[in-house]
Amino acid sequence: GSYANTALIKTDAHNSGFDDAIVLSQEGIVTEGSAMNIFIVQKGKLVTTKRTDNILEGVTRNTILEIAKKMNIETIERDIDRSELYLADEAFYCGTGAQVSPITSIDNRKLGTGEVGEVSKAIQNLYFDVVYSDISSNNKKNISKECIDMEKHPVTDLMGTAIEKIRDMIDVNTIIGNPISTADGST
Repeated sequence: GSYANTALIKTDAHNSGFDDAIVLSQEGIVTEGSAMNIFIVQKGKLVTTKRTDNILEGVTRNTILEIAKKMNIETIERDIDRSELYLADEAFYCGTGAQVSPITSIDNRKLGTGEVGEVSKAIQNLYFDVVYSDISSNNKKNISKECIDMEKHPVTDLMGTAIEKIRDMIDVNTIIGNPISTADGST
């Protein structure tokens, strides 16, 4: 099943000295990470793959879509061409394990300034506030109860402490292959 594919993709990335991968369809269109969704930021707008693009439509992805809506960030669901990854201002992964993990370079080419971008960081901060904090109901009012409750599950709770310690230190670099692989530069 898809977990076998995830293991193979992740193993290939690790064997190549990278932390994870971005997967392309047979047509060369970006689909997702090895076990997470991907968003890019172009001119302040979020772009992510369509639900029909052979992706896992996860709870975290839906939460990010709601957070973006709450933050008045326009979000477009469409095909993402591989070349767009090089031109993106920012990018990040999202998923149960990844939470919100900014990507700062692709194929060893910096995205934007090469630092975590403002949009990615703002979304990451609000996501962590929603999932791990008792933020006021005012801040949660536009984010569905289902998304909030689903994000607070045992796996996420166990990861919470580790995620909190590393969330400001995340620096994922991406290299394109088929699949696209990512590295943090330290391997």
